[in-house]
Amino acid sequence: MYLRLIKPYILTRDSSGQYEPYRKEEDQWGFWNQEADMFPQPWYQQFFYQGIDPFTGSQYSQWQGGGVFSSAKSSAFPDWVSWVDAFGVSACYVTIAGIVTDIYKSAALQKWEAVKKPWNGSCFGIAISNALAFSYQGQFQTKYNNIFPPFANPMTVLSNDGVKTVVNELFVHQVGNPHYTYRNNVGLTKTPTETVNDLKQMLREDVVEIKTLSIVNNGPNGGGHAILAYRLRQDPVQKKLYYIDVYDNSSPNSNNPITIDTTGNGNNGTWSTPDWAGWGGNTGIYLRDPAVTYLTTPAMAKRGMQQSPFILEERELQIFNPTSTSIRIKDNVGNITGFYNNVIHADIPSSVPLIVDNPVATPPYGYSLPTDNYSVIVDNFTADTVKTFFFTGNKSFSYKRYDAEQNQTDRFFFDGGVSITNPDQQNKTISLLNIINETTQEKLFAFSSMELSQNDSVKVENPDSNKIKLISFGTTKNYDIELNYVNENGIGRFGEFNIPLASNTSHTIEPNWNDVTNTDLKILVDEGNDGTVDDTLSLTNKITGIGNSQGSLLPTEYKLEQNYPNPFNPTTTISYQIPVNKHITIKVYDVLGREIATLIDEYKPAGIYKLEFNASRLVSGVYFYKLRAGSFVETRKMIIMR
Repeated sequence: MYLRLIKPYILTRDSSGQYEPYRKEEDQWGFWNQEADMFPQPWYQQFFYQGIDPFTGSQYSQWQGGGVFSSAKSSAFPDWVSWVDAFGVSACYVTIAGIVTDIYKSAALQKWEAVKKPWNGSCFGIAISNALAFSYQGQFQTKYNNIFPPFANPMTVLSNDGVKTVVNELFVHQVGNPHYTYRNNVGLTKTPTETVNDLKQMLREDVVEIKTLSIVNNGPNGGGHAILAYRLRQDPVQKKLYYIDVYDNSSPNSNNPITIDTTGNGNNGTWSTPDWAGWGGNTGIYLRDPAVTYLTTPAMAKRGMQQSPFILEERELQIFNPTSTSIRIKDNVGNITGFYNNVIHADIPSSVPLIVDNPVATPPYGYSLPTDNYSVIVDNFTADTVKTFFFTGNKSFSYKRYDAEQNQTDRFFFDGGVSITNPDQQNKTISLLNIINETTQEKLFAFSSMELSQNDSVKVENPDSNKIKLISFGTTKNYDIELNYVNENGIGRFGEFNIPLASNTSHTIEPNWNDVTNTDLKILVDEGNDGTVDDTLSLTNKITGIGNSQGSLLPTEYKLEQNYPNPFNPTTTISYQIPVNKHITIKVYDVLGREIATLIDEYKPAGIYKLEFNASRLVSGVYFYKLRAGSFVETRKMIIMR
């Protein structure tokens, strides 16, 4: 007869037939969730996205996927290497017979572009890795052999390159399936009282299926955090109170528990903890999905295993915006989901704010909604660059512009396509990108250098899987276009500049995808937007190659390069790029800040430029050169050495 052993609600593992409990002083990691341990500058400097890609051995492409790498900073988090390690090489690159090519999957690049932010914590990766190290130590060490340092007690493990590699890879999984789906459909529906019951069930098991604990900030600014719950205690007097003892990687020396009052909020429960004052409340504390799934490549586990992890269900729409802005998404009956007045709103039925688990009060990085028609307002800009993304099914749309001002507003409407309206007095130069991801092939349409005056509006939509329609509802404008076609046979590319689009006119782009590089591009012109084709344009490709050395059709950011050579005598070359037509200056200053020379002071079209500086009349020493373009300013140091 089998007798079940009796044990308290405590995390254990089986050790030779005996319960071995989680001991915080031995079983938590010896490193912290802090920048010095997880993402210091000496570590992230290796991710130089204008340099060599470690997966291909070639330079990161500066134009594929909308030129994502050309503007990516080394400090972007998660880093691209962790992104690829989490989702799989074949999801991010074209592979042939298992060999990685230097052709990128545009959908992977765009999703990374939408998700990456400055580092604010790696708590999700730390919590998951610690759970695996306790319950599946052998499997964990086997999977990460020669990467993660070997250990007997996790407390002895300090941060090194292997720790950062594993933790930051695991961090990425929270934005993939099945974890993203579990969180939205199961985790966030849990009440604190239900979570107490889930903890009881987990902690009393003989063989524990370990799960990490997530908490959500219910106060201003949002935010989420991932920790490990290892014990549950009931108050001996006030039986309604339960205390959760946790390993909190952001404050590992703290022994403060999370308190749950199971009778609060109509017996649904409330939670609080002094370590995260203001975060508690009626919702936002739940167990994640089983940690053991992270020993595989779970980001691919979704319906249709052959599909890219970046293809959504047709009934789902994701809208991503910068966390530095306010956003209001409104449905047809006036319900609003978004972030404004420093508060998260989720009033649209079945909508879910997407909150990354890190230990900082951070607004959602995006929102999941049922596919429908929505109006979207983005405002309160605190950064110069604005990027907004729409993902649904196998399609994605993105919007980008520079020189944003805090009092400006961008308006969108989604109905399967995306409309953009400029309600402000200032003209705005915008870029639009659309990707159709068909798993074995991808089609990319990119429009740039398109200027919207006040109350001007344009729309992009896909009449079918081979075309895109650009509709102007306002004044006459011009645009540049780039097309990419990606499959296992290679990549095709087409580009043309300064295409005129008359007022209240639409252009339907019909590429010949069988040979997009070498055939003319057909554009059907509908004057008046009445559904009648009034003219046909035929454009010739202005791009003569597709190699990495060619760069992008247009730059995607302002950039001032380091002069070369440096030090120099007496001449050097200065390279710079501007993404929009702009009046710019480049001036040289001495170490006292005195202006020495003006190299450029004129209006320049968007593009990539080089100039030669002759310093034969200057003495040896340190000088500075500064690029100014509107609100953008960048300065670099150069040395004259005779």
